[in-house]
Amino acid sequence: MRTNRVGGILVVAVLASLVLTPAIRAEESFADEVKALCKDFKSTYKKLADEEVAAAIDELMVKYKDEECDDKLKKLVVTTIGSATRLRSDEAAAHALKALGDTDANALRYLEGSLKSSLKAKPPKVDRYEACFESLGKIAHPKSVKTLTGYLKYKDYDVIAQAAEALQGYKDAKGKLRKEIFEELLKISEGLYSSAQANDSGEPARKWRVIKNSMMDGMNAVSRQELSDPRAARRWYNDNKKKNWDKLE
Repeated sequence: MRTNRVGGILVVAVLASLVLTPAIRAEESFADEVKALCKDFKSTYKKLADEEVAAAIDELMVKYKDEECDDKLKKLVVTTIGSATRLRSDEAAAHALKALGDTDANALRYLEGSLKSSLKAKPPKVDRYEACFESLGKIAHPKSVKTLTGYLKYKDYDVIAQAAEALQGYKDAKGKLRKEIFEELLKISEGLYSSAQANDSGEPARKWRVIKNSMMDGMNAVSRQELSDPRAARRWYNDNKKKNWDKLE
């Protein structure tokens, strides 16, 4: 078991709470046990090292993820996100929220904030921003669409691809929202595609090679079609843009 000394006081990692035998809490229900663990964690985690917090989150998810207790775990996990110095625990929290499918406004705010700070870091914290994109795509909340489509214009090609992949998570969204996402993906894609076709050795061509699969997969996910390239996507869109996308096959 790892420990950390803060202010002269030996703080035992919250993992100790996670390995308590059922007999110790025999009088409590499973939900009460999780509630108690969450309370202990909240009062302790700020004194722990980054790796200890990450390990505790992972352990909580392995041992205690259950439909009865998911809401408690969500509230716990979001409290740990947002510290610029806690890179591993932010990553663990993002993966946890992905697994929990959280839709809480606080979780979205923290994920988007963590994503922003990860990209601003020098160098960018790749593992953390990838985890945030994955979580936002799994949660697929309408409020996150503006954030994700904004990253389609980002300077780094990998970030653009990650944002497009996250937008694939909206494949089951309402038709109006899927149409908006499709339009944003198409707007970015067709200009690059045309430039790449005109000059396959230029920068637009290089950029398109990096992001094309993610962009096309995104358009195909939200349109529920199998479109081969932006030209095909434009033709399909022109034929269907005035239709009710909730009724499209």
